[in-house]
Amino acid sequence: MSGNVRGTAARILCLVEGGGFADAIIDGTIRREGFENPSDAALLTELVMGTLRNRLLLDEITGKYLRKSLERADPFVRNALRIGAYQLLFLSRIPHHAALNETIEAVKRKKGRKLAGFANGVLRSIQRDLGKETFSELRQSLPLHVKHSVPDWMVAELRRYFDGERLEAVLQGLSRRPPTHVRVNPLRADREAVFGAIEGEGVAFSPHPLVPDCLILEDPPPLTRFGPVREGMVTPQDAGAVLVTRTVAGVAERTCGGGGALLDACSAPGIKTSYLRYLLPAWELWATDVSDARIESMRGNFDRMGVGDVSIVKVDFSGEVPREMRSAFDVVFVDSPCSGLGVMRRNPEVKWRIGKRDVELCGGKSEKILTNAILCVKEGGYCLYSTCTFTSRENEEVVKRVSRATGCVVESVGDIVPPVPGWTDAGLFTITAPDLIDGDIFFLAGIKKGGGARG
Repeated sequence: MSGNVRGTAARILCLVEGGGFADAIIDGTIRREGFENPSDAALLTELVMGTLRNRLLLDEITGKYLRKSLERADPFVRNALRIGAYQLLFLSRIPHHAALNETIEAVKRKKGRKLAGFANGVLRSIQRDLGKETFSELRQSLPLHVKHSVPDWMVAELRRYFDGERLEAVLQGLSRRPPTHVRVNPLRADREAVFGAIEGEGVAFSPHPLVPDCLILEDPPPLTRFGPVREGMVTPQDAGAVLVTRTVAGVAERTCGGGGALLDACSAPGIKTSYLRYLLPAWELWATDVSDARIESMRGNFDRMGVGDVSIVKVDFSGEVPREMRSAFDVVFVDSPCSGLGVMRRNPEVKWRIGKRDVELCGGKSEKILTNAILCVKEGGYCLYSTCTFTSRENEEVVKRVSRATGCVVESVGDIVPPVPGWTDAGLFTITAPDLIDGDIFFLAGIKKGGGARG
């Protein structure tokens, strides 16, 4: 199978260019084609994801050896060139002759000798001209967005939160493979039992240095086949998502220390909801989503993790809110659908798929959702608005427009609850610091609905 990995990777990248999602296509390909050697499956994942994460830089370098734009090349050849360049420039453990020969052979099998000869000439020119030190020097001379393969308009959005060396560190992190974070689920087992189960699987791990209940796994097997995940003792959840959930729970405790009613308005697949169930045992907890399939996914996760006593209701918060839910909750948490740019390490295709028009559409939808969610908050209660993105149109603009329209007040989350390590303040708003937690980017805002202070 090893001789076909490069060709399979190029084919997957073509499917991603057509609108597919890389992780789902990779998983389906591995299951369907039956990779007997686990290292082949690992290489396939590395080639696809690594190429996507570094695509802008790879295109810049490869383009220097082309007479016409890389985008005008045959799609399979274009992606094979990216894969070949990625191996030459980033994967030192793969011998260059193997990377070149098998990539070129994949082009020959798929597209014939002529295009294979073309690919051979380009890749061997890159090999000749760019040794490790030369590549490093060239990379440092490139514009920031090219060097780290993040579109320039996205870099401008990130600069609102991070600048200078801090911005560079964030961009570096966004172009790297993310660590594997899982959250301990005390609803199934205590920490000692969880640690023993992970060790029993032969997987090394360490507690996250800043985020309680979050563990970092080293080279685990696919998590769908990982015993502690299947048994619900841990669940995949990024450190940033854990921080968001803990902060929401902190605001809830500040609002009604003895317990109250909390609505998770866009809850599927229910991973944050399951943590809220543990963190707020005395609270009435409701979980809603718009999709039957996503609600079934949430029920499955709740069963796996032993989550009970959650009222699950199908509601479309971009439409009409059921009358019985209005002014019924002390706290409403809105984890709004968004562009997903904050999780680009895990879904790197979003960098090349999402444009400003998409961001505008997402922001408009979020305004509807947040406006309706606030209807469900009691006077004096809080609505917590969160996204996994960093654009102003989906974040600050949504909160400011909706708060003005509804007569609510935006309050700094850091003023409501004690500051939590791992957040970066941005005026009234907060965003997770990916350079500090080695995690994804999440935005969070607190909105108070009228009334006086509550203790």
